[in-house]
Amino acid sequence: MSQRYLSAYKVFQKIKWLGMLLSGITIFFMMFYTSADVLIRNINGTSPLHAYEISQYYFMPLAVFPALAYTFGEGMMPRIEFVITKAKSLVIQRIAAISLIVIEIVLMLLLAVFGWQYLMHAFGSGMAFTAGGTNYPLSLVILFVPLGFFLVVIEMIFLLVKNIKGKQPSFVVIEKHEVTDV
Repeated sequence: MSQRYLSAYKVFQKIKWLGMLLSGITIFFMMFYTSADVLIRNINGTSPLHAYEISQYYFMPLAVFPALAYTFGEGMMPRIEFVITKAKSLVIQRIAAISLIVIEIVLMLLLAVFGWQYLMHAFGSGMAFTAGGTNYPLSLVILFVPLGFFLVVIEMIFLLVKNIKGKQPSFVVIEKHEVTDV
């Protein structure tokens, strides 16, 4: 691959790493928030923290969507690559891999577009959830839904370029044995 391609992907890796870091911090904070809720509930019999609702509407989306591109790029998401590797011809493997990646790009792009439309609806309507009689806004958390899918689209475009220019079909942009400095 060209040096420009690799340097652009290294910049994108840093963005993905930030998303993964946000997700990790969210999970860590969710653990303490839920533990505090359980502790307060056991001491007082009731808790003002509303951990179930806050976890459902704030923590879980922030734990999943920012890290989506990172998990996709690391090859952690389920793939059908084992079917593609069964083909005897390298040409058929490449065509199947490229076709699969194009389909994934289209699907992820649709999810990003519809997620963006949902975000605009949430902003326009002031969408919120209720916990303990208080309304909490959802718009800022919903922002991570289309953003997460759009980052997956960018990852898949890098992967598509690699498969078009490369000789072997691949489902990760940079292999584990290649050195990367993130």
